[in-house]
Amino acid sequence: MRNGRTLLLNDAGPPNDAGPPNDAGPPNDAGSRRPSLPGAGPVLAAIVLAFAVAACGASNPTGAPSPPKGIVLASPAAVAAAAQPTATGRDDSPAAAATVVRVYFDRINAASTGGRVADLSDLALSGCQPCTTDVTATRTFADQGLHADVGSLLATGIKAQPRLANSISVRFTLIVRPQRLLTAAGQVNSAYQGQNPRAGTAVLALTPNGWRIQTFVYAGNPT
Repeated sequence: MRNGRTLLLNDAGPPNDAGPPNDAGPPNDAGSRRPSLPGAGPVLAAIVLAFAVAACGASNPTGAPSPPKGIVLASPAAVAAAAQPTATGRDDSPAAAATVVRVYFDRINAASTGGRVADLSDLALSGCQPCTTDVTATRTFADQGLHADVGSLLATGIKAQPRLANSISVRFTLIVRPQRLLTAAGQVNSAYQGQNPRAGTAVLALTPNGWRIQTFVYAGNPT
């Protein structure tokens, strides 16, 4: 993230070694949402924030915002096809949906500080563009032999909303913390500023194996 903008990357594959593709993530723009990472790339969380602002304009921080214009949510058939098997099986409770979102941010942060590629195959659908962006950032760090000194994505107040058929929204507040990228020897390669708290909503679909993230929508203005 530079000059208050978040860098977003994209990847075509599923969330495993390549997060899910689609449209919408933390404030920025997708087609134009794919700035190259200077040095090692932007702060991960910024990834989330930059995408949503451009994609959603100024989405309503309260009340599950609709997916940004241009985003096509997966059909029931696509959801079933994209679902990845898990050891825990299907849990369709709102609490389980909130857990998926919490684990998502934990995975991204752990991968960035560990210098490895995040695996989101059991958390997100292959059509989740912001997920792809986050995974791509962790891959960029790993490919350059860099790791973050701290996980930049701090999600607080994670709360699932009432379930609607086979979908559910999970609201939270995302804080992008300052982050430095370090070499294996501990030398600072680059540093990125933090961002003010921003309201976010994760949209999840119910698959045969439980809740999977379809996309993220972020408010246009900090809270």
